[in-house]
Amino acid sequence: MSDQVRDGLERSFVKDRLVVWRDPEGRFREEFDAIEIPKVTKVVADRNEFAVKHRILIEEPDTYFLIYRPGTPPPDEQNWLLDIEIGYGLFTADKADLIRSELNLPLHYGGLIREHFPFFASRQRTLRLKGLISENDREAEIRRHMLAVCAGSDSTDEAILEALLAELAQETDTAWALIARSGLAGAFWDVAQARYGYRSDDPSVADLAQALFTGVYAMNFDEETPITPDASVLLNRWAGMVTSRPLFIALSDRLAETLRIEADLGTRPFDGVARLQLFRAADEAVLRSLIARIDAQEIAFEETRRVIQSRRGSLWYEEFRDLYEALMNAADLIQQLSGFAAPEMTMETGVTSYTETWFRVDQLYRKFILHRGRTVFTDHLEALAQRVEHLYTDLFVPRLNAAWQGVVDRTDTWRTGHLVEQRRFFEAHVSPLRKRNAKVIVIISDALRYEAAEELYRLIRAQPRFEAQLSPMLGVIPSYTQLGMAALLPNRELRVQPDAQVRVNGENATGTPNREKILSLGAKGDAVRAVQAEDVDRMGKEDLRALIRDHEIVYIYHNVIDSIGDSPKTESEACLAVERALDQLEKLVRRLAGNNANNLIITSDHGFLYQSHPIHQGDFSTASIDAAGVTHESQRFVLGRDLCASEGLDLFPPKRAGLEGDVDILLPRSIARLGRKGKGSRFVHGGASLQEIVVPVIMINKARRDDLEEVEVEVIGSGSRIITTGQLTVRLYQTKPSTEKRKPVRLRIGLEGPDRTPISNEEERIFDFTSDDPRQRETSVRLLLSKAAETFNGGEVRLVMRRQNHKGPGDGVYRSETFRLKRSFGGDFDI
Repeated sequence: MSDQVRDGLERSFVKDRLVVWRDPEGRFREEFDAIEIPKVTKVVADRNEFAVKHRILIEEPDTYFLIYRPGTPPPDEQNWLLDIEIGYGLFTADKADLIRSELNLPLHYGGLIREHFPFFASRQRTLRLKGLISENDREAEIRRHMLAVCAGSDSTDEAILEALLAELAQETDTAWALIARSGLAGAFWDVAQARYGYRSDDPSVADLAQALFTGVYAMNFDEETPITPDASVLLNRWAGMVTSRPLFIALSDRLAETLRIEADLGTRPFDGVARLQLFRAADEAVLRSLIARIDAQEIAFEETRRVIQSRRGSLWYEEFRDLYEALMNAADLIQQLSGFAAPEMTMETGVTSYTETWFRVDQLYRKFILHRGRTVFTDHLEALAQRVEHLYTDLFVPRLNAAWQGVVDRTDTWRTGHLVEQRRFFEAHVSPLRKRNAKVIVIISDALRYEAAEELYRLIRAQPRFEAQLSPMLGVIPSYTQLGMAALLPNRELRVQPDAQVRVNGENATGTPNREKILSLGAKGDAVRAVQAEDVDRMGKEDLRALIRDHEIVYIYHNVIDSIGDSPKTESEACLAVERALDQLEKLVRRLAGNNANNLIITSDHGFLYQSHPIHQGDFSTASIDAAGVTHESQRFVLGRDLCASEGLDLFPPKRAGLEGDVDILLPRSIARLGRKGKGSRFVHGGASLQEIVVPVIMINKARRDDLEEVEVEVIGSGSRIITTGQLTVRLYQTKPSTEKRKPVRLRIGLEGPDRTPISNEEERIFDFTSDDPRQRETSVRLLLSKAAETFNGGEVRLVMRRQNHKGPGDGVYRSETFRLKRSFGGDFDI
């Protein structure tokens, strides 16, 4: 006790020269006698008050005095020290007064201390409270600080409630038990009623949480509720914090079950469900509806995309990402194939149509299969998957290639005057760079078909300082690995051997060392190197730089797609293999460019046909082949001598195929497979379909300057910038389409006062719209004003768009717009 008394006295002398210590019962005389405070003179005022007053004011006006006054003080009119006590205040050794003194609170706050004595049983709590109290705090503010200490939070209503909700989510009540024990429960319920509109005859944190979630749920559907919009702001903020997100999800899931949200959502309008961010069940309901409506073709792709984009702010989006992505691709594919009819075509127009338009269907199908395979909700997609499979494998691929087969039938020699032929790759793409004395790295990815290369092209262009161009080549036939790889080497003569091996200019072209030899012979004295991508991956920085520095031409062979797709055991993983290949190739390009490679080319030996479902029996060729001259067979081609065409099989002598030698080629028409045992049938290549023979070329160079920019987002609307109601709906417009070089931006949008006080909920939006149609680049957000907005009524407030997860200098503000708040606030802040 003596330490507390000394501390209290020393604090008093920090601000006052005179301290009057009242001790009505005389219990602290020994402490007074024992205490010695440097530069402080002790005097006892006991029936000598006038003499004491004369001494401290007249005789020693600069001396610090501790005036001990035992016994009951006289009436005011007889109290010679009354003016001293009033002017300088009183000190007592009462525990409440000691605490009050330590907190630097005026005398009349002693009652507040006594009311909440259990709170001050902890020295740590008292010290924390002291650090929170400001000079002008009233009792309500002090109790709020005490609540914050109990909750372990900041001294705002939101932070205190968030801490208690977090505790509820973890099914503990330590903080609430302390609040109740400290006599602060009433103060908390006053805040809950004033800020959030919560009233209950039997209040509890669990009941409050249910009321808040129920109220915000009602607001989402524009229903009346006693709960104020501050609840929406609170839950929005709590859910948005990374550290508290798992707790929000846990509590939300529990309340969804209690409130039977899943069943209720089934009775709600779709638009309201689609904007609800409060429960996992909203995502599930949106997904169920989209699956049914896409399958029934009751929703357009643009509307599907708009809904899915609006869901990306959901806490559960990542959990359902693959399902959402599968639906996006399915909806796009279905719309692309609405009324599909393959056009009449020539060699040139067929390839052009494919590379400008129809490759996209292959890409959408692959992405649908990829994301469907990744989601755990496969059963939900069964009916839609059957529709996608039917449209793609029974309609699009057969019809497109039936039309293309007419081109093949009319072709006397496998070449075109408008397209680079694959066997002219070296002279068309490598030699021009060498003539400018530029070093070249060629990456050849086995079975990288055109649609996958187009995605890779976009990924590369999205990197800073990378420029790229994508163009097609007419691939060789048969479209198989040995011939395609050989065609990419400098060649005067391509000769297919009976066993499917290939010789280039008389040299065996099988294997990396042989290809390096052919490359060296054809590169006219340039230092060349052929190497596998796995070997490049294992190279350290110095070895990689030496590879680039010491060679004018480097061929890097990458084999992921074909190695997985070509095996009947793993062909079902072809779409996953493409995704893995794209990731590896993008990283390889960045690594090479980071080690001084400035000119890179990515190409392929051939494409492929792929379908997820087993092949229909009708897709296997029934053509009979005279085995006498056959030397090699595959699912999509036959080699031999003196072969004959038959119904369902096209004969390509070497000259017609644009090759040298004496080995004939038989190709099944369109997309038919030959049904050879031991071979996969879902992933195939070797034939003359567009998917197999349109070979990509990506030319890449590294620029000196960063060439990326962000999309621009504006607030649109012809109305005045005046807020007169409890909510504001804002239309936002992305001014230009997002491209590889114009990056998306992820924003959180909300209203703030001039001092940055949040006065509404926040909504998250991702602006990555790629449509050329301006109407498809609009979105809207609905903001509910909180009670904090009352402070700024009649003045200006700001609509603020901030970058999500901003790191770095500044506050992350992307754009802000000024509005005037001019409304009549009701007591319950109705919207």
